Amino acid sequence: MKSTIETVHNKLNELYSIITPWGEEGDRSTLHDGATDEEVARAEARFGHQFPPSYKEFLRLHSAWQHFWGNATLIGIGAPATQNAQDKIAEYREWQTNLLKKRLGELSAATIAAWESKEEQNLYLPNHLVVGTDFSGAVWVYDTRTRRADGEMKLTFWEMSYGAQDPTFETFDQFLASWIDEVDFRLEHARKADDDEEDEDE
Repeated sequence: MKSTIETVHNKLNELYSIITPWGEEGDRSTLHDGATDEEVARAEARFGHQFPPSYKEFLRLHSAWQHFWGNATLIGIGAPATQNAQDKIAEYREWQTNLLKKRLGELSAATIAAWESKEEQNLYLPNHLVVGTDFSGAVWVYDTRTRRADGEMKLTFWEMSYGAQDPTFETFDQFLASWIDEVDFRLEHARKADDDEEDEDE
């Protein structure tokens, strides 16, 4: 996992050196120092969910990751540096809760369970482990209903206008590996555009 993280991190910063990412100019992929087992345990208690083993492995290496894709942030153990992302996630939870109250009436465990079982995209954020956001209406969330015997859960993309959708990942390692091809694709096009611009200036 460590080498995958370093590969994505370095490629992202090369990409961001060519084009301004989705955030502010000068933003860079930022990996925070690893968390201790005690810090991870406190975060699990605070979030109300046990973290999957592959996600814990990431947290021991890096407690959070800002600008891991454009303006997106993985909140990790919820360090102060990720407070803006945590606030945005709380905003999405509140928005969804208010929306469902209007549709379903007073929410209960049974009401939510029935709603979630109705459609694949139905996923009630407060019942699951949200680990990141792009600040534009989307989050990455562990679906706690999918927890396996090994402790892993499916990591899913959720968006305000649709709900849970692909891509879905079986482990955090798989999630990280998926970014390499995407970053390579973006980087190749950014390099070409940069070269073309230099040729026009000559």
